[in-house]
Amino acid sequence: MRLPLFVLLTTALGIAGAHASAFEVLGFAQGMSLAEARSMALRNGYRIEKESSDAQGVYIVAGHHLEDFRIQFCEDELHWVTYRAGSGFVDFVKAVESAKASSNYKELSSDLAYRIDDNGKDEALLTVSLAPKEGDYFLSYSLRGTSEEGTPDFMVTYRAIRLMLSVLRGGC
Repeated sequence: MRLPLFVLLTTALGIAGAHASAFEVLGFAQGMSLAEARSMALRNGYRIEKESSDAQGVYIVAGHHLEDFRIQFCEDELHWVTYRAGSGFVDFVKAVESAKASSNYKELSSDLAYRIDDNGKDEALLTVSLAPKEGDYFLSYSLRGTSEEGTPDFMVTYRAIRLMLSVLRGGC
């Protein structure tokens, strides 16, 4: 039986990061340098590639069953991880509820957004943001849906508070 990636990641995080003050996802730990991330990735059979010339500090991590897995560095420290975690509304709700039930996270906010994209298609986004009871990062689950595709998948994002503050100050 193939488990959705969010089940594997939330299980691993629940065991490894129960009382951690920094996030760690598949060995990518908040604050690690790009060199450390490359070394860890190589040991675990992943590849790290620069996303594009205009995406500041963003890298794509590929290998195994990873989909849309990206990491970002600011001042040579890992501050952001995002990945496709599952598909559909039911998996989305299960992932959010699993994180909240672990007693390690509290809900900060839930946001809905609707827009018409550049091609005239309806697009909706539901984001639930959580904060660890101990830690300096935020965790958000984002479910995107379109009138044509339905709700095909959702993304999970970890963001260091320091990165958010740096962006506000015009940094990374």
